[in-house]
Amino acid sequence: MTSVAVTGATGFVGSHLAKSLAALGHTIYACSRSSMVPEAENIHFVEWKTTKPAANNVRVDAVIDCASAIPNLGSDDEYLFNTNVNLATKAISLAERTGALIIYISSQAAIGRPNVKVITGQTYCEPDTVYGRSKLVSEDQLERAICEGRVRGGIALRFPAIVGCGSHSNFPSNVVEKLRTGDTIRVVNPETLYNGVVHIDDVIAFISKLIFSPITELHRVSLASKDEISLIKAVSNIADVYGVEPLIQFCEAPYRAPLIDLTDSMSLGFEPSPTLAVLEKFTSQTIGLDLDQSGG
Repeated sequence: MTSVAVTGATGFVGSHLAKSLAALGHTIYACSRSSMVPEAENIHFVEWKTTKPAANNVRVDAVIDCASAIPNLGSDDEYLFNTNVNLATKAISLAERTGALIIYISSQAAIGRPNVKVITGQTYCEPDTVYGRSKLVSEDQLERAICEGRVRGGIALRFPAIVGCGSHSNFPSNVVEKLRTGDTIRVVNPETLYNGVVHIDDVIAFISKLIFSPITELHRVSLASKDEISLIKAVSNIADVYGVEPLIQFCEAPYRAPLIDLTDSMSLGFEPSPTLAVLEKFTSQTIGLDLDQSGG
């Protein structure tokens, strides 16, 4: 098995990846500001701060860079941008020093809000948020490192909403939270077709393949689910599984989020689940988590 560095190992994506890859037998270096990383015999904590260089004694075959600051209400734009670019720089330095492949956890925010019906690998990137710009700049510096021969290869995974136990701050997770609290769910352009969601289990399965990839260039790929459905069907499906009658406010807006093409990601081995199946699985897991936490 291989040695893998997972940055941001206390976050939602990073912690799931660290635990799952360790269970597969990989040696995991869990890189985080906090030592509260998942526990296993083959998971080793590595302090990971923008103010300190990467530990020289870490040798890995792959770096999965999940570390990222996310925008919050009132967050400082300059701090957010610099933090994300500096974290990516640090991960690139680790990959450069150890000859490792790097898998960069990027975002659809790096593309922005293009006026297209379907996002493809040829869609022009024009991020409209500081977070999105920080992701695109980080992708670009990774590409430079690969072109200059400093890093052997990499994949930038542009994720939409990632759901699973503990997910937050995205459309399906927010819908579940509003069902839990009884708040009104605002659905913009309800008939718009939607596939901008992936389950963390599908992410883990894909990355488990990618760490063995012989890639020697940068691939920038978008991920999503297959078999798109309307936004209102997505909300209704989540509510049906959750067992709650939703309070819904419909409204229209000029911009309609595009669908996401899966050609590039599937060419690298990604196996997308149907959108309905992703939402049903996530909602069922959330119900189970709620019952566990309530002692029910």
